[in-house]
Amino acid sequence: MKDQLECRFCNKTFQKESTLVAHMCEPKRRILAENDKANRIGYNAWLIFRRLITPNAKKTPSYEDFTKNKYYTTFVKLGKRIIDLHIPEPDNFVKYLVMNSVKFSNWGKDFVYEMYIREMTKKETVQRAAERTVLLMQQWGMDQQQDWKTFWTNVNTTQSLHWIRVGRLSPWVLLGTEQGKSLLDRFDQHQLQEATGYIELDPWRIRIARNKRDCEWMQDVFNQIKEQ
Repeated sequence: MKDQLECRFCNKTFQKESTLVAHMCEPKRRILAENDKANRIGYNAWLIFRRLITPNAKKTPSYEDFTKNKYYTTFVKLGKRIIDLHIPEPDNFVKYLVMNSVKFSNWGKDFVYEMYIREMTKKETVQRAAERTVLLMQQWGMDQQQDWKTFWTNVNTTQSLHWIRVGRLSPWVLLGTEQGKSLLDRFDQHQLQEATGYIELDPWRIRIARNKRDCEWMQDVFNQIKEQ
């Protein structure tokens, strides 16, 4: 009897090598997806999760260990969400989920991400907010094939509202610079109401007033960009 060939991932046996090579079981698919961006992010998120819930563990699990874990799909989905929303500081987002005991079933919910964004932007420095905004402007310019310095006058308001919701446009810039305010002035009434629902206006106005010098520096940064 001809020796049977066995899949090392699921132990299923085959008569022909060609059939074994073409075979795609779930364990094998997970292993082959190791270099997919969502999988890499998901694996890193899983390691952070493990370090937080088992701080005394000495051994770092391998990617193959990750593929066998019952939470594999949950963390790959989290990786995809991080990519889709361009979530800033994803490691901190994972820590936020774990430290606030957010249920796995809620990890993909908008309200959870919006709470994280509110907390993140409160802790973010003016300098970091300005840096992220400049990078966003440059990316917009490449995507739209436009001069990125025309961002504030040409960016679509619907897209801008989405970026406010997902935290890519910071309240530091929107409320602390003339350029940010000019963008809000282009919003229609419905968009403005929605935007102010994401931004806690009174606390942010106080925060900006207390950081007047930093905001003056930020205003100068955006003025120089405009003048180039």
